[in-house]
Amino acid sequence: MSNWFKNKFTWIPMIIAIFVGLTFVFSLIPSFSKMPDGIKNMRVAVVNQDNNQISTTVARKLKQNLPFKITDVDNSVTKAKSQVRKDNLSVVVVIPKGFAQKAESNQKPQLNYIENSSVGTLESNTGTSVATRVNTMVQQQLQSKALIGMLAKQMAASANHSNATTTTNSTAAKAQQAQITKQATAAANKLTVNLGSSTQKIGVDHSNMRYTMAPMFMTMGQYLGILIATIILSMAFMSIRFKVGNKFLAFLGFQISGVVMSLLVSLCVALATMSLIHVESFGGIFVGMWLFDLVVFEFTSSISLLFAGLPSIIVQLPLFAMQIVAGGAVLPRFAMPKFYQWLSANTPMYQGVKTIAHHLHGMGSIGAYTSSLWWIIVIGLVAGLIIVAVGYRGKTARGLSRVIPA
Repeated sequence: MSNWFKNKFTWIPMIIAIFVGLTFVFSLIPSFSKMPDGIKNMRVAVVNQDNNQISTTVARKLKQNLPFKITDVDNSVTKAKSQVRKDNLSVVVVIPKGFAQKAESNQKPQLNYIENSSVGTLESNTGTSVATRVNTMVQQQLQSKALIGMLAKQMAASANHSNATTTTNSTAAKAQQAQITKQATAAANKLTVNLGSSTQKIGVDHSNMRYTMAPMFMTMGQYLGILIATIILSMAFMSIRFKVGNKFLAFLGFQISGVVMSLLVSLCVALATMSLIHVESFGGIFVGMWLFDLVVFEFTSSISLLFAGLPSIIVQLPLFAMQIVAGGAVLPRFAMPKFYQWLSANTPMYQGVKTIAHHLHGMGSIGAYTSSLWWIIVIGLVAGLIIVAVGYRGKTARGLSRVIPA
């Protein structure tokens, strides 16, 4: 029994289990430190299409009182939709033409909302709550004394204009104007404005939650699988380079293995995904996932080569855990702490999640994400080549280089 506990492999699994547990605690819990206050960083635009004093007042009050970052889109719905497609806006509030006229005539004015169909659950739910909040605020504004006064003035002005040609006596005209103003004010005070709303989703709006969560699960599974495979491949490289006799030739084989692996993994996952949910464009999903998998291989392989294979798990596992949140499927980037925002911009997961989500929802506008992925590939490949050139100078296999025999 004593020999059992003297064996180091008895204790290593326990250490690994403790390390994994602590990794997820210290990597994931801090990422929610800005919640719920981080939601205030959500970007909202107000577009006023109604050229009227009342609607202008409503728009101004919304911009002043909404607890979010208000983005200027020059009152252009087209520009606002473009920003939504690029994930630069979460919600657009549109005051349509004729809004004030309907309020004046005691009809049902309506606000229109534009939202992104490819965002995560938290951002989607927050967008819905924004619409509810805006409706309440505008309803209160339309019933306020200030706007009732505006309505009365406009109603009186309209009535005066229609009677201007029939009354010539100045004294009688003034009396009539006062009477009209009084009647208009009384009518305005009796107005009960019932506000309506409609929401337009940019992209294909899948109500089933599988579509919201699929990008995160797909990227997580591929990332972790390629991470484990890459560590094994890097250790094989460390050993096989002595058999080949040329470390750069062995590195070429290592890279070819990565390309083939990323191609096969993405193909299998794309087919599996298509068997479970409707895919707008199989080619788009497959190419997007293949690019993501290739990025993950280059990203994890450079770290694996730097830390001699298996020991790199000390760095790789925390990075993977932090990217689960930094990937944007759970928390939107604007609600993350600064470090996680930086991580989302400079690691593969966020770009992969967004690329796949945009393909699933037929959004387009993936240029910024694919551009980032290609840059990570180039940097990872160059970094790996430098690490091999500078670090792997040994002439005989020893240490970890002997774990996987050639």
